[in-house]
Amino acid sequence: MKILEDVWNSVRGNVKSRVTDPIIGVFILSWSLFNWDKLAILFFGVGDFEARVIKLSGEMSFTSDPNLILLNLELWLFPILLTLFYVFLWPSISARVAIIVSPTELKRHKQLIDSEIEKSIEQKNLNKARLRVDPKNKFLEQEIEIDLAIAKSNAERIEQDNFAAKEKAKEAKESKERAIQERKGAASIAAEAKAKEDKAKLELQQKERTEDHEKIMLKISTAEHKATLASHRFPSAYLFLTKVSESINMDSVVMSMDGLSRCVAAIFGYDDFQKLLGDKNFNNENLKQLKYVICDPSYLTEKFTEILEEENIEDYDSKWLIEHVDAVFEELPYDFIYEKPLSEKIYEEVDINSAELLTYDSLSGTMAETDTLFDEVYVEPTGSYGIDSTDGSFFVDLTGSASGSHRKDADIRGQGIDFKLRAKCSVLLGKFGYSEYELDVISSGVEEFT
Repeated sequence: MKILEDVWNSVRGNVKSRVTDPIIGVFILSWSLFNWDKLAILFFGVGDFEARVIKLSGEMSFTSDPNLILLNLELWLFPILLTLFYVFLWPSISARVAIIVSPTELKRHKQLIDSEIEKSIEQKNLNKARLRVDPKNKFLEQEIEIDLAIAKSNAERIEQDNFAAKEKAKEAKESKERAIQERKGAASIAAEAKAKEDKAKLELQQKERTEDHEKIMLKISTAEHKATLASHRFPSAYLFLTKVSESINMDSVVMSMDGLSRCVAAIFGYDDFQKLLGDKNFNNENLKQLKYVICDPSYLTEKFTEILEEENIEDYDSKWLIEHVDAVFEELPYDFIYEKPLSEKIYEEVDINSAELLTYDSLSGTMAETDTLFDEVYVEPTGSYGIDSTDGSFFVDLTGSASGSHRKDADIRGQGIDFKLRAKCSVLLGKFGYSEYELDVISSGVEEFT
């Protein structure tokens, strides 16, 4: 039985390989199309099966009747022609048709894209209009408060200018009166003494008025400075608000300004949006130096879950919102990244530029203790990385070595050095906004020969 099974598997494999052949398979299909009536009689005809086989064999056998070659072309010529057409001509015809239809398809696809873009723009404008008329929109209240503060400071400045002008006019009048009194002072010593006393009082009053004026101007200047700083932070914060809003709108989700502002605050690690706006470090200069924004999954999951619940967004979870934030940062010049990938990225950059370590002053003293011309530097990660609890910076600890040939004989291996490095990213914004890393040599020493 095993032998019969092997023979059957061999036959079945050969038949399958022949049938799946492009030419043979097409020929079999073509022959079946042209001779479907014969096959139908063979399998579904009336009468004994053996008689049907004998009848069809007589109608189809070229050996018993050679005239069938010319009389029954459906048996060989038409299937061959259809096979050649399908295998050799049809691909060219199909390719030409595709080329002809391609511009129309591309134009239709472009129209669909333009339509979607126009819908997105209109949806964006609608969302902005809804937010602007929302009485609960704290962002607009803050804008109004800033405008009122600036208008108030301008009014106070004008009032102080008018006050100063009146004081100058009053002083000029008093000076004129003092001059008259002085001219008349020769007539009476008592009048002259009284004039001096009045002058002293006027000078004291003028000094007091000047001090009061300076204090008022200082308060106005301080208020203007605070309002200016807050207004400078709004464009940067509004960029993130807009980007997050546009991204979640792609999923037909609309979030209130309060929810969007809390999302942006959570991304940088602020407790709320007011603390972000009140942070003097959240300015354009620090945003220019910003390089990495670390994604803390546990922190963002807690914050985003709370925001989604309060916004009554039940069809999505915090992971969905984190993915949208990641998509937003792909369009910005900052990296939204987890701690481990960030440590690996810093290590790869240090490894690529490892030759520059030989120029560090902190290693030159150690290299001077050897008689080696260093030309090779190796850097490896230690697996130690994370956020420093003392100053909030992100660090990556690395270890490395440098080697080379002897200074006097290039064929002799020189004494190498070992060193430890720390790449450190300073925190710029909130808890998770970091600058580009700076590399420091923690320790170094001469390699001991074994």
